[in-house]
Amino acid sequence: MAGKLPRPAEFCAVKDCRGLDEERDGYRWLGAPLAEDVVKRRYAYRPLVHLLSKSDAQRQQSAHEATQAIESQRMQKAEHRQAAAAHFCGFWADESEDGVGDQQKVYVGDYVLVTDESSRSSYSLGQVVELYQDPAGNRWMRLCWFYTCYNQETSMQFNKKKTKKGGDDEEEEESDSEEGSESEKEEEEEAEIGADGQPVFRMAVEHFDRRQVFRARDTDAYPCDQPIGALIRKVTVTYVRSSEQPPSPEEAEYWWTFEFDRRFFTFEVTAAEAALAKARFLRLRPKNAPLSLRGMDLYVGAGGLGYLDFVSLLKDKRTGRIRPDPSGVQLRTDWALDYEEDMAATFKANNLHSHVFTSGTDEHLEMCKAVKELVTDDLKMECSGQPPKPWDGSGPLARCDDDLLVAAPRSVVLEQRRLRPRGRRPAAAAAAASLADLEGREEDQEMEAAEASGAAQAEAGEEEEEEEEEAPPAKKARGAKGKAVATNGKGKAAAGQRKGKTAAAAKGGKAAAKKKNVLSDVEKAALEEEEAAAISEEDCLPYRGTVGKVLSIKRVRLAERAPRVAGAGISGGAVRRFIKPEERWLEFEVEMEGQADSVWLHRKQLKGCDALLRAFVRRLRERQCIPFPGEVDFICGGPPCQGISGNNRHALLEDIFNCPRNRQLPVFTAYIRWLRPKYVLMENVTDILKKEDGAYIKYAMGSMLDMRYQVRVGQLAAGNFGVPQGRWRVFMFAAAPGQQLPAIPKPTHNCVKFQHAMSKNAQRIVSGFTSEEDCFAAYSQVLLGDILSDLPCVDNFELQDRQRYAGPPERLTQAWLRRKPAPWMTPLVDRMAYQDEYQRAAHDELVERLIKEAEVHGLRGLGKEALANTKNPLRYQKEKNGEAKKRKDDHSAGNHAFESIDACFRHIQDPKIQAVMWLQAEASRAGYTFTEGEKFLARLKAYKEEGAALRADPEATLCDHRPLFLNLDDNRRMELIPSRAPGEGDVNFRNLPGSVNNEDGRCCYGHSHAAIVNGKSTCTGGGVYEDVERKKKGTHKEYRHDHFEKEGWRGGALQGCKAYTRLMPSGDPEVPRWCVTYKKGKSAGRHGCYGRISLHEIITTVVGRAEPHNLRLGHPEQKRVMTIRENARVQGFPDYHVLLARPPNAAKPKRFIRSAFYTQRYQQMGNAVCPQVASALGRCLALAALHETPQGAMLLSVPDPEYDEMAAAWEELVAEDPTLNLAFYAEEYFADKKPELLPNLVAHLGEGQVAAVQTNRRSSGSESDSEEEEEEERLPACKQRGGSGGGRAPAAQQQQQQQQAASSDEDEEMEEEKEERSEGEDVEPLVAADGGSGPEEEEDAEFEDAFSEEEA
Repeated sequence: MAGKLPRPAEFCAVKDCRGLDEERDGYRWLGAPLAEDVVKRRYAYRPLVHLLSKSDAQRQQSAHEATQAIESQRMQKAEHRQAAAAHFCGFWADESEDGVGDQQKVYVGDYVLVTDESSRSSYSLGQVVELYQDPAGNRWMRLCWFYTCYNQETSMQFNKKKTKKGGDDEEEEESDSEEGSESEKEEEEEAEIGADGQPVFRMAVEHFDRRQVFRARDTDAYPCDQPIGALIRKVTVTYVRSSEQPPSPEEAEYWWTFEFDRRFFTFEVTAAEAALAKARFLRLRPKNAPLSLRGMDLYVGAGGLGYLDFVSLLKDKRTGRIRPDPSGVQLRTDWALDYEEDMAATFKANNLHSHVFTSGTDEHLEMCKAVKELVTDDLKMECSGQPPKPWDGSGPLARCDDDLLVAAPRSVVLEQRRLRPRGRRPAAAAAAASLADLEGREEDQEMEAAEASGAAQAEAGEEEEEEEEEAPPAKKARGAKGKAVATNGKGKAAAGQRKGKTAAAAKGGKAAAKKKNVLSDVEKAALEEEEAAAISEEDCLPYRGTVGKVLSIKRVRLAERAPRVAGAGISGGAVRRFIKPEERWLEFEVEMEGQADSVWLHRKQLKGCDALLRAFVRRLRERQCIPFPGEVDFICGGPPCQGISGNNRHALLEDIFNCPRNRQLPVFTAYIRWLRPKYVLMENVTDILKKEDGAYIKYAMGSMLDMRYQVRVGQLAAGNFGVPQGRWRVFMFAAAPGQQLPAIPKPTHNCVKFQHAMSKNAQRIVSGFTSEEDCFAAYSQVLLGDILSDLPCVDNFELQDRQRYAGPPERLTQAWLRRKPAPWMTPLVDRMAYQDEYQRAAHDELVERLIKEAEVHGLRGLGKEALANTKNPLRYQKEKNGEAKKRKDDHSAGNHAFESIDACFRHIQDPKIQAVMWLQAEASRAGYTFTEGEKFLARLKAYKEEGAALRADPEATLCDHRPLFLNLDDNRRMELIPSRAPGEGDVNFRNLPGSVNNEDGRCCYGHSHAAIVNGKSTCTGGGVYEDVERKKKGTHKEYRHDHFEKEGWRGGALQGCKAYTRLMPSGDPEVPRWCVTYKKGKSAGRHGCYGRISLHEIITTVVGRAEPHNLRLGHPEQKRVMTIRENARVQGFPDYHVLLARPPNAAKPKRFIRSAFYTQRYQQMGNAVCPQVASALGRCLALAALHETPQGAMLLSVPDPEYDEMAAAWEELVAEDPTLNLAFYAEEYFADKKPELLPNLVAHLGEGQVAAVQTNRRSSGSESDSEEEEEEERLPACKQRGGSGGGRAPAAQQQQQQQQAASSDEDEEMEEEKEERSEGEDVEPLVAADGGSGPEEEEDAEFEDAFSEEEA
């Protein structure tokens, strides 16, 4: 735009037909109209209308025609501008009647506040860029908008939700005393309303400077022309560079640094400042040396974000030798941590050059601060250390072992909780007793509520207890409290039955429990603070003996006494708040004269040891093992999201940051505030966009902006980057002052065979193609058929962690997954050696223990203890006195399977034959366990010999290819489920003999039948139980759809229904009860029990477990579930990425079923970020680090050159040998199918006109469904139902996937989401049922309760 305009002080004196000199509503033009050549040069977009050369009638007609043309074109063309008759430099405003009031002169370039009823603050801020009068005489100002933190679009505020109950406690207690009344009122969410009746909005970051505003980069996309009568007043706004400090309130009312674009929530510096930053970077950058950026990965999990690492390479065309590009960039993760030992070990095994720590983030951050204080304040040392040199191409990055100098942190509070209170610590004892009493009261209340509802009457299975004993520590902690409550509740329920308690009395007990004094969260936190404050100085000392001469210092650790969350849930033992400096100190492991073993000493106990301390610190800082501010160039991580994930049934809906499980986001930002990296990348599930009005993502963005970081947020699907799963995740980039903000990567593959409902705001951050040309040029989508065929066949009892491939790669994706590590990465042989060193000894110990079990207890004992479901369906339950527990009909009580078998046998009139039948069943179970024990013993004995041969074989490089070890019953069911051919419909428990599928989707089996709903059942026998209306989301059994009366009908078949029961050799039914009742009896598709996947599909999301009970996880052909390696391939992890797990030292497993050898590695895969997505993000980050991202680019194509080279080579091989498979399975599977094309486009970033796309929606008769269908119509084309095979396939193949996308399991997922969505929620749904990571991936409480009740 041309230079500044003049600022005239006199009124306009031009008198003509336009009335430019007139005062209208207290406003007058200043100065003469701008010359036409100036207008055309400055406002080329504005159409002009000349009125001076026409008569009055012609002028009126021209004005009318211009107005009509404007309105008609505006409807057709969004970018149309209304015409102008004259332009000015300024105007004078006086809205007062006396002519003196608030006189002010407003010029082009001034900042003004204007009225805006749509804004939360009733005003908007803008900069005047144009002043004009239209042909009708209306006077306008065109504004460049500035978003304030109060604007909804900037997402700096959120409306805190609160939970409303349908009645007060007194009414509830009164209703509880009445038999048959509802036990609890339904809860619903609603917006918090202030005293003025308006919603209350809060700042996501409390200390955010509310004077900071953001210039709208997307101004042209929204109405910007305002009548000058909308003026409120002029304001002062100052531009501040990102490296400068903001002005004081006296200097400016507002200030701005960043431009804001609603697309991808982009906050970025101006083009001018970006150009200056690039020039400075190029001027200061050393020549002939790659730019090296060192990163820190928090919450590493399986190490998916580690694939951000990137090295610019050059390839010698003559020799083929690869070397680093001296003008490129090298990204390397040099620090990583996770609180779980197995996950930290997995990252270390695959990144031997990194410093990896097993620690919580709170403790590690304070450790870094404490070491810096030791170095600079205590020892007065200059100890900057030497960062490793960039990779020079000579070999892999050097191995780092100095992280062994740092030990896991010590919590004095947790230590004291494990001890009994002592008399010398009365305050601590009182606090601990209060907390213990609190937990006891809470458990009593839960137990009495469970007793009233009948939820505690189920028996605790032996295997369930054993499985928990063998579960990972995190899972044990999560389940310990609930297990205690359930077990105690069962005991109380049994005692109540013996005493003849009635239901009314039980409800009265529940009402009494409600009246108990249960502490609030604030009171709990106060007790925890009191407990921590009561710890004495003596308690803090790790060694209380006489300190002798210190010979050497071996390790360092952080010790602290910060408050910890009481209880045994998932957050039990977590740090309650940030650790204060006075609450932490350093401790050192030393060798001391006269001591055989090393001891730990407090820093203040190391008197006179400064020389040893200095030497140790130099070792610690030699390669910057403990980083200081300015040494970390980028930080990445996904703060755990258990408290907000949609798959977490217990997530808090109110004030999410009060939940200890959500504290990791503030801790994540604290790392950034202290280390001040150049770049930040945060990953999380899509629920961060909706919980509490998106407070989680708003806090993250606000914290970055408060630290003057630029921000961009994108939503990416793993399937669009070449893996056979959907897996939507949200990523946030942040760039420090002076750095270029990275773009969001465009998809590389055209995968649209999955569905993702999202709100309008969420659509603006979706990564997709911007044109049909890009869409068709992308690679075909990757299906499960692309990744499985080259893997060897294994069965449920596989013991080897190392295997040989079944043959050469058969698809491009298999070749890609089997590629060798990059030259700078840890070699595969070193990874496998680390894996063996970490876990093989514990694995071999378990094998030896099981062999000894067979020697001591025989083959039957081995089969029973190591393989069988220890919940015996042929045994009745016993009272404490040893007598058989009885039902009301005086028959023996047991689990559902036992009572069903017992009912069948009672139909035999002759008691002798009945006894024979029971004996035969027992003999069958005994023989079955004997036979299977014999087979398993042979496997155990062959394990060592075969394992040694495989470890010695250089071709046996496939690791982790073993499935979850199922018990005999589950394995038998998977063997009975028929295989599933490509294109075939669902295959699950419904395919087993005896199962009958009814017309409404429900099914019947001999012992369980379709529920009676409103007096009717689709079961031809009439059904046997009334359906239970689920009134709220939760785990209470009275709200479960599969709830059965304990005294209800039992049997093996129902007259009039063709369903019948078949027993397995163990005595268990082939189809358990919960299969029939799960999902209201309609479990199918993705949630089909014991279901099999198919080669023509993709997986919605890899979850962190592999039990086939309520998810479709069975292999298409082999009689087992998906292996750990197959899950890793679905995630996109290359085969050279090994996974590590071993049982904790305190819990030696008794068998492989549910052992951490398996469960931990499945969990790592469920938590992981897709490596292909991480790699694309890394390439975007590398371009930004070199300031080579095109100016203004928010979405960027960053193909992987190695993948492109491999794909080109595969196409050449196929061209030479037509017998070879095509690169992608979809190209063959969809070859003869011709559905309608549905391109994977992002409409809001479309280059040119994007054609309208017909959404493939299912029909629905309910109003609630219709709203969701309207939402689906608004989705970008890439997220609507349907699909395309991608541009690299023939046209017919490109068109196939829309038809395949409308699969029944996806329909069912959307139905489930609608049923469970809260009516009061004012934010549209953002994510399908699979948005979680980590423990929140555990699904469907009603199923888990049913399963734990009956089948361990």
